[in-house]
Amino acid sequence: MPGGSVNGRPFRDSPNSYSRCGVPCGHPDRYSTSSVVRVGVTVRPKGRVTLDGPLENIETEGERQLKQLAKRQTETQLNLQEHISRHRSFTEKVVYKPKTAEVKGVKSLQDYNKIRQQDDELEFLRQCGLSESEIHYKRVADVESESECQPIEKRGKYGVNPQVKNEVLQDIQGKIEEKRRQFSNADTFSGAVHISRHEMELENSLNSNRDQHKEIQKGIGLFFTMSQKACRVAASDYVKAKEAERHEVQLIQQV
Repeated sequence: MPGGSVNGRPFRDSPNSYSRCGVPCGHPDRYSTSSVVRVGVTVRPKGRVTLDGPLENIETEGERQLKQLAKRQTETQLNLQEHISRHRSFTEKVVYKPKTAEVKGVKSLQDYNKIRQQDDELEFLRQCGLSESEIHYKRVADVESESECQPIEKRGKYGVNPQVKNEVLQDIQGKIEEKRRQFSNADTFSGAVHISRHEMELENSLNSNRDQHKEIQKGIGLFFTMSQKACRVAASDYVKAKEAERHEVQLIQQV
C-alpha cells in the first residue's frame, strides 16, 4: 500500500491497490478475484452534470404537432392515394320523429315503454344510413322471422325471390354491423397523437412558465378557428350548389 516505506524505499503498489482500481467495496476475497472489473488509471469520471435547466430549446409534442399540421396544410405535391387516405366521411343528418310525442289518451307504462323502444330502434336504423324503405323491409323481415312457427297454409303463396331477399337483408345487416363497429371505437380527432399521462405532465411542466407556449396555444386555437370557418364556407357552397341544381331541374321540368 502507498504511504509506507522500508529502509527509505517506498512500498511497491499492489496490482489490486485502490490507487489503481479505486476503493474496494464488498468482501476482500472477492475483490482479489477476476469477477471484479478493474478500470485503468487513465479513465476518469465525467464532470458533474448540472440539472438547473435545459441548455437548448426543447421541442415539445405540441410544437411538433403544430408543425406537422402546418406542413400538411401547405403541402402541394400529393398523389391520388394520399389524397384518398386523408378523406373523412361524415354521417348524414337524420330526422328524429318519436311516436311517443303523438301518443294520446290513457296508456299503461308497459305500452309506453314499448313505443319508446320502437322509437329507439328506428333512430338507430336511421343512424346506420338506411332509407325508409330499407327500414320497413328490415322490420317486416324481423316480424316474419318471429312468425316462422305459423302454419304454411296461413302464409301467402307469393312473395319476393328468397335469394334477392337474402341479398338485401345481408346488405342491410352489413350497414348495421359497420355502424356498431364505429360506435365501439373511441372518439378520436383526425391526426391526433396519443400520449401517456406522464408525457403530458412533463410537457406541462416544461411549458408552465414559457411565453412561447402561450403563443403556440394561440396558434393552435387560430388554426382550428380557421379550419372551422373553412368547413362552414365549404358547407354553404355545397348548399348553394344543391339549390342551384334543384332550381335547374325545376326549370327543365317546366320547359
